[in-house]
Amino acid sequence: GALWPIAFILLGCSALAFHALGVWLVSDRKLASVDDLRNDLSTMAIGTREVRSSCVRTTLNMLYWAVFVAYLALPSASRSIFKAKQCESFLTNALTRERRSYLVADPDVLCSDDDENYGGLDVYFWGFFALWPVCVPLIFLALLLSIRKAVRVRRITPLARACRFLWRDYD
Repeated sequence: GALWPIAFILLGCSALAFHALGVWLVSDRKLASVDDLRNDLSTMAIGTREVRSSCVRTTLNMLYWAVFVAYLALPSASRSIFKAKQCESFLTNALTRERRSYLVADPDVLCSDDDENYGGLDVYFWGFFALWPVCVPLIFLALLLSIRKAVRVRRITPLARACRFLWRDYD
């Protein structure tokens, strides 16, 4: 399907966020109890440079993960989307040469506007079509265009480093 890559991206990003939080909590902090942790968190200035730097680093790691997974999943997700509307025709009456078409993905669904299951697929098809085969490559293009100058002059910015999966082999 087309949902597993999204779930995989969210799971990976959650793991990265929890890892960053765990590293932050144990780094240079001698906390004896939960109350110490609560006091430390309530008195901490959220805008500190250390916290901001850690958040940016974690966000860039999440971007790398999302680009990596989306790049690898794009062909499979696109193929699944197009197969969801693919029908196969069968001869149902040899005398009258009557044929009926059924979905390849689910042979119980008749490819006809009269079948409510088939008619309801249009919304999902167009939604996932817009997301995977259209938006994901456009997002990749936007990322590449935004880092183009930095990559050309070989001054790799943190954003360019996070998107390196898209351009590294073309260097």
